[in-house]
Amino acid sequence: MRVKLKKDLTRYHPSLKVGTEGEAIGLYGKHSRQNPKAFVGVKFPQHTLDVLRSDLERVMEKREVKRGPQLAIQSDVPPKRGMVVDFGGMEFRVESIQERLGSDLWLVNLSA
Repeated sequence: MRVKLKKDLTRYHPSLKVGTEGEAIGLYGKHSRQNPKAFVGVKFPQHTLDVLRSDLERVMEKREVKRGPQLAIQSDVPPKRGMVVDFGGMEFRVESIQERLGSDLWLVNLSA
């Protein structure tokens, strides 16, 4: 998990300034092994050490979600993931069921 320093730790290494990002690695040194609820090992680009959890904030990674086209399908039976749908002479595979629009109408996400 990506983390960012909320506190200046330059007394341990000159590169450990507020905002420096690293990767939490769990148990690392003496402090994280003796008190894992308070400390966690963090691998920064130039240094690895135990850091108080309260001195870190989690960096939320943005993931780009790619979705195919959506299509409303009329069917008495709910469509299943992976089933093939013929639409205008082109075949698409149902990637996920978005929602039920009516008693026999389903909105699905497709992949080519």
